[in-house]
Amino acid sequence: QTDFMARHVDLDVVPLFFRILELFFCAVFTGEILLRIYVYRGYFFQMADWRWNLFDIVIVSMQVGEEALMVILNHVSEPSQLFGVASSLTVMRILRVMRLVRIIRLVRVMRLIGELRTLVMSIAGSMKSLCWAISLLFLLIYIIGVYITQIVSDHRASKRLTDAAVNPALEQHYGTLILTILVLFEAVTGGVDWQNVLDPLMHEISPWLGVLFTFYIAFVLLAMMNVVTGVFTETALLSAKKDKDIYMVNHVRDLFHSLDLDESGMITWNEIEAQMNTPEFQEYFKAIDVDVSEAQGLFKLLDLNDHGEISADDFLNGCIRIRGPARALETM
Repeated sequence: QTDFMARHVDLDVVPLFFRILELFFCAVFTGEILLRIYVYRGYFFQMADWRWNLFDIVIVSMQVGEEALMVILNHVSEPSQLFGVASSLTVMRILRVMRLVRIIRLVRVMRLIGELRTLVMSIAGSMKSLCWAISLLFLLIYIIGVYITQIVSDHRASKRLTDAAVNPALEQHYGTLILTILVLFEAVTGGVDWQNVLDPLMHEISPWLGVLFTFYIAFVLLAMMNVVTGVFTETALLSAKKDKDIYMVNHVRDLFHSLDLDESGMITWNEIEAQMNTPEFQEYFKAIDVDVSEAQGLFKLLDLNDHGEISADDFLNGCIRIRGPARALETM
C-alpha cells in the first residue's frame, strides 16, 4: 500500500482493495487476541510469553483505533468541521504514524525463529559495548581533531598576514573543528580516501603531520577496531547463551504444566509416559541433548527423594544441570 500510494501521489483515497485487506487483517488479528484471552483468561498475562501478549494487544488496539478514526472521517463530509482545520491535520498525522507503527508487528516473527531471535538479542545485548566503543573513538578523534584544527588555523592566520593564498582544501576539510572531526571519522570508516585529506596537510604545513595521521589510522584500524570486535564477539556470545537459557527455562516451565495433568504441582512417571510422543516432549529432549529412550532414567535421576514424583523446582533445576558439559564437582 505504501509503495502504491508513493507511485500514485495524485490519489487522495486509498483503493478499495487495500481497505478490504486492512479490514480483513484487523478482524483476524482482533479475533485471534480475543480467542486467546478467552482460552487462557488470567493466565494470558502470567505465562512465559506475557510480554509478547501485551505487545500484540497494543498493536491490535492501535489498528482498531485507526480503523475507528477512518470510519469517523469517512462519515464526515468535511473533517475540519468536526475537528477544526489544525486538529484535522493532526488527526491525519496520527493516522499515518499509527499505520507506520503496525510494521512493528513483524517483530513477532522473532519468537518463531530461534536463530533470528538469537541474532536480534545478541545485537541488543551489544548496545552497551557499542556506546562505549563510539565514546572511545570520538574521544580519540576529538583529541587529534583539536590538534590538527589548531595547526591549520595558525597556518591560515600566518598566510593572511603575508597576503599569501591558502589552499582551499585546508579550509574545506579543516576549516572548523566539526569539519576536522568529520574528516577523521570518514578517514577510518571509508567515507573518504584518507590520502586525499592528508596531502594538503603534508604539502602545505609539514610532512610530520603525515606521520601523525598515519599513526592515527593504524591505531584505530589495527588496535582499537580489533579490540572492539573482540569485545563485541564476547558480548554477543554471552547474550546468545543468556537468550537460550531463558528460552530453555520458559520451555521447561510450559512443559511441566502440560505434563502435570492433575495440576497437583508434581509430575509422575505415568504422566510423563502418557505424553512421551508429543512434539513438545520431543523438542524438550532434543534441547537437553538426551534421547527419548532414556526418559525413565532421567526421571529417576531427577527424583532425588525417590518418591516417584518430581516437583517443578526439581524438574527445572535438574534440566538446567543436565544441559551442557558436566562440572568437576558433579563428577565426584
